[in-house]
Amino acid sequence: MLYDNPNIRGGKSARGTASMGNLWLPIVLLLGLKIDAGQTQTKYITAFMENYAVSTDTTFQLYLLTYNKTASVTVTVSNPHFSKTVFIERESSALVNFDYTYMITESQKTSKAVLVTSDVDISVFAFYTHIISADAMACLSLEDLGTEYYISTTGPRTSNQFAVANGLEEVVSVTVTISGSITFKGLSYSSGDSFSFQLEYQQVVQFKSADDLTVTRVSSTAPVAVFSGHTCFSGINNACDSLAEQLHPVKNWGSSFVVFPLLNHTKDVIKVISASPDTTVDINGLNGDTHHSLQNGSYIEITVDKGMTIKSTKSIMVTYIFQDFIPGVVTVYDPFITNVPPSLVTRMYYRFVTQARYYNFLLIVSQASASDGFYLDHRQLSSYSVSLKTFSGFHAWEVSLGKTDGQHEIYHESMPFTIYVYGIENYVSYGYSMGQEAIYAGVPATLPCRLTRSQITGYNASVSIRFYDFQEVYLTCNVIICHNETSPNHCTQGCNMRRHRRDTHSSDRQLNSARLSQGPILFKSGQFQAARTVPSSLFVAVVGVVGFLSVLGLVIQKHHYKRHKYTLLGNGSHQQ
Repeated sequence: MLYDNPNIRGGKSARGTASMGNLWLPIVLLLGLKIDAGQTQTKYITAFMENYAVSTDTTFQLYLLTYNKTASVTVTVSNPHFSKTVFIERESSALVNFDYTYMITESQKTSKAVLVTSDVDISVFAFYTHIISADAMACLSLEDLGTEYYISTTGPRTSNQFAVANGLEEVVSVTVTISGSITFKGLSYSSGDSFSFQLEYQQVVQFKSADDLTVTRVSSTAPVAVFSGHTCFSGINNACDSLAEQLHPVKNWGSSFVVFPLLNHTKDVIKVISASPDTTVDINGLNGDTHHSLQNGSYIEITVDKGMTIKSTKSIMVTYIFQDFIPGVVTVYDPFITNVPPSLVTRMYYRFVTQARYYNFLLIVSQASASDGFYLDHRQLSSYSVSLKTFSGFHAWEVSLGKTDGQHEIYHESMPFTIYVYGIENYVSYGYSMGQEAIYAGVPATLPCRLTRSQITGYNASVSIRFYDFQEVYLTCNVIICHNETSPNHCTQGCNMRRHRRDTHSSDRQLNSARLSQGPILFKSGQFQAARTVPSSLFVAVVGVVGFLSVLGLVIQKHHYKRHKYTLLGNGSHQQ
C-alpha cells in the first residue's frame, strides 16, 4: 500500500483517506530462520604484511561483519599503540582502518599483530589497499588456527614472504624448517635447516626471501596464525602486485578438491602440498588423469586451463595463483593468491565483502544440480549475470557483481558449497576464498514466500520450513503492503534487503516497513525426527506464529501511517 505524506511532499498530492475494508492487499513476507550453530568466531589475530608501496597511500582495512546479534568489537595493536571499540548492529558491518605505520617492514619480531575481540560471533575480512597494489583475505578465528603449517609462495622470484603471529598465549615457541633460504637475526638458513624462536602475546614476525619458500614448515607449541604472500609479484603480461593470504593449518586440510579457472583464465596455476609421507594424488581433468606420489614437505605445480578434480589418500593443501591476464572490462589487472577449499564442506551460508573500486565477481562451486536454490542478497541467482561451468558432477557459477561495495550474503536451501570472491581494476586486484573453515558462525537461512489477503483478518500461505539440528531458532519477517493498482510496486518486485530497495515511482517517496521477530524457539534433545523435519504440532505452531506476525505487522503499519498523516495515492495520481 503506497502512502503519501503531505508533510514531506509539501501537501501536493493528498487524495483522501485509505479504507482498509475495500482493498485487496498483496503482501510480501520474508521469513528468516536465525539458527545458532553454537560455534565461536569471537577472536582473531591478523597482520599487515609488507606491501612494496610503503607510503601514506597504503592502508590496511578490516571489515567486521555481524550476524544475528549486535556486537561490541575491540581492535588493538600493542606497538604502535592502537585501540578502538565499535558497536555494530545485527546483520551489519563496520570498517577499521590502519595507516602504513602498522605495516610489518622489520626483519625481527614486532608487536604489530592486530587483535580483534568480539562479544558475539563475527566475520573479519582484511583488505590491503593501495592505488596500484592490493589484495584481500578472509581472516580465521583463533579457534580455527593450528600448530602445524606449510608455506606456499609463488615461485623463485624476489620478495616471497610469510609471517607468524601469536594471539592466544603469553608466550609460544615456534620452529621453522626451511625450504629455500632465509636470513634471521643475522644468520643464514638453507633448505633442511631449522631454527626456533619465541613470540610473546600479540607479537608477529615476518620472513622474506628471493627463493621459493613453498613447503617451509612452521610448527608451534600453541596455535598461531600464519600468512603467506609476496611484496611485488608479476604474473603473465600483467603488473606487479602485493599478495597476501592467511593459510590453513594441516589439521584443516582436505583430501578432495575441485578447481575451476577464474575469469576463463588458461594459465593460472595451483600448488598441491603434502604434509604426510606416501601421499597419492590423483588429478582428473579434461585432458585425462595423472597420478602423483608425494612425501611430507613436497609439492606439485599444475596449470589450470579447465575444470579438474583432485583426490588424495592423505590430507593435502591446494593454493591458487591467479596470474594470467585476459583483456576484458579492464585493460591490465594484477595477480593474487588464495586457498582452494576442499569440496567436501558443510557450509550453506556465507557473508562476504566487496569494494566499489573493483569489478567484483563471485564464484560458487557446488554439486547442486541447478542455481534455483541459491539466493544472493535475497535474490535468486538467476536474476544476476551468471556464467556456468561444469565438470565431474560439480557446477561453478561465476557471478558478475559489478562495482558493488560492502557486505553480501549467499545461501542455498539444502546444498553445501564453497565460494571465491575477487575483483579486478586497472593495475590492481584482490581475491579470497571461503569454505575451508572448520569453525563458522551461526547459519541463518531465509525462505521467501508470498501471502495474499482473502479477508481483512485472514491470510493464505504455503510455507515449507526445514529445521536442522540446532537448539535455537528465531523467526523474523518484513512486511510490505502494496496497493493492487500501483503495479509495478515493491510486492511485484519481491523481497529485497532493506539496503537494496528502490522507490518504484519516485526517488523522494519513502516506504516504511515493520521488522518483527519471534524467538528463540528452543528445541529439547530428542525432539527431532530421523529425517530432521518439524513435528506436525510444531509446524502448526510455527505457521500460527507467522500468521500472528503478519497481522501484527498490518496493525503496526496502519497506526504508523495514521500517526504520520499518510494518505492513499488515488488511481492515476502518481507524481514524479
